[in-house]
Amino acid sequence: MAGEQALKILLFIDDLGSGGAQRQVTNLALALKARQIDVQLAIYHAAPGDIFRPAIDAAGIAVHRLTKKRKYSLDIPLQLSRLFRQHRFDAVFSFLDAANFYAEIARLLNPGQRLIVSERSSYLAETGVVLPMVRRIFHGFASVIVCNSESQTEWLKRFLWLRRKVVTIYNGYRFPEWTPLSPPVGGAIKLLAIGRLYPLKNPKLLAQAMIELYEKTGKMPHLTWVGRTESSAADRCYVDETRALIASHPVLAQHWLWAGEQTDVTPFLNDCHALIHPSDCEGLPNVICEALLAGRPVLATDICDNGRLVVSGQRGLLFGELSSRGIAAALAELYDMDNDRWQQWSQNARSFAVANLSLDQMCDSFLALVPADKGN
Repeated sequence: MAGEQALKILLFIDDLGSGGAQRQVTNLALALKARQIDVQLAIYHAAPGDIFRPAIDAAGIAVHRLTKKRKYSLDIPLQLSRLFRQHRFDAVFSFLDAANFYAEIARLLNPGQRLIVSERSSYLAETGVVLPMVRRIFHGFASVIVCNSESQTEWLKRFLWLRRKVVTIYNGYRFPEWTPLSPPVGGAIKLLAIGRLYPLKNPKLLAQAMIELYEKTGKMPHLTWVGRTESSAADRCYVDETRALIASHPVLAQHWLWAGEQTDVTPFLNDCHALIHPSDCEGLPNVICEALLAGRPVLATDICDNGRLVVSGQRGLLFGELSSRGIAAALAELYDMDNDRWQQWSQNARSFAVANLSLDQMCDSFLALVPADKGN
């Protein structure tokens, strides 16, 4: 790898608004800047809020705002190509499908530019055949493909032309001060859910599971949901249905709090006993990683890398099935746990996160992809 002092790196993503990839780009940018590396960003959307932009600006990191004139055009890759030629970056790291595609086209015009593209989701979320295949064909023009989950890396290696290009780099975080877990008192379990309000995150299914748990056991945990509502009509309709279901059950309504979008979830993690994450598909969920860092057990769907992160029975529980019955069964198990088990899971969660999810590890892994000769 080239000496860090001499490196010039561009991070490319759609925007700096709320999102897991945007959070990781911001983490990486700040970590590179702290190492005295010339790091710059390029974005092409103005996201409502751009909640990560203040941290980038405060660090004095240059942000190039590319102009997107229409939904589908060559505007972005052409502007990106000019940026490559103007600054002669030692490496460009792009994040998310659309940004990756634009960057790969730009590299066709600048074949000497080292390009590392990063997939941040799971093949389980993909629909259709043609578009996913086009993405993987264009990945052939990238220097390296980074996945943030082993499951996605293993899946991408099915494509022969990508097999030697794919690597896994887990998300990285600064370690917050650990607030030790105080086990529930008198059965008052406080759960936290973090995620955008739309069908893939399953808030409605979780509400149904909590109703089933109450009907079978008379127990109802306190649930706080942190996250924004998506803007599409279908998503808003789904959220309205979820709210109506909760309102129709007075006990659930008293135990469910909508906290909205938050820039800092640390206080919520410190105040809960466990994170619950009933998502349909994931890459490597930031919320699970952050819960483990906070020493909080996790209840999650058994998909992708969740099993590696949680290990059912060691740092939390995986749902036997993603259904109201499966979630209710996992919740019921929490009520049978003694204090020693709560404490052990908490310690296991923190120890795993410290060993595997540090920002320094992520930063080192990305920098290792820039060879000493800065070539392709």
